[in-house]
Parts: sequence; structure tokens; C-alpha cells
Amino acid sequence: MPLLRFFMNRGISIEEAAEATTYFRGKTLQEGELFLQPGEISNEVAFMVTGLIRHFIHKEGYQEEDILFINESRWALDRESFFEQIPSKTGIQAIENSAIL
Repeated sequence: MPLLRFFMNRGISIEEAAEATTYFRGKTLQEGELFLQPGEISNEVAFMVTGLIRHFIHKEGYQEEDILFINESRWALDRESFFEQIPSKTGIQAIENSAIL
């Protein structure tokens, strides 16, 4: 399991890593589906299992600008929105069908 391997590669014991993984549930994002809409408060963190998603901002005239691409074994979240519980200035969207935890 990629998440278990992620934790263990950072020096966390197998027991602690196995316990930590119990707090995550699997979800599939379809191509084009939003994980986080700009303006929403981020209440979730995603660990990428497979696929590709983008982190973007809205520019003037409602144009979108990609600021980050997130692939396997990476985390996806709007840190400021998640930790401060304020509306997100960014969005997170699946570029292709993606499996997340």
C-alpha cells in the first residue's frame, strides 16, 4: 500500500504507520472532478495513489492558472484553507481518473 510505504520511508514504525492508515478512506476522482472548489473551506487532505491532479488559481477574467501538478505518493490540499479554516483561494481538480486516500 503506497500510504503505508510513504510513512515507513519516513522512519515511522510499521505499527504506527498501519494505525495511521486507518484514518484514510479510498475515493475515486473522475477526470475533471473537483476535490476542492475555490472559495470552499478545505476539510480534507488527499494522498495520491494513482492518477494526476492539478492545483490552480483563478486569475483576472476567470482564467485559471496551474500552480502545481500532483501525482502518485504526494499530498494534495490547500494548506492555508485547511489549517486556518478559511475559504480557499485555489482549486484542486483531477486531470485524469485518480485514486486518492
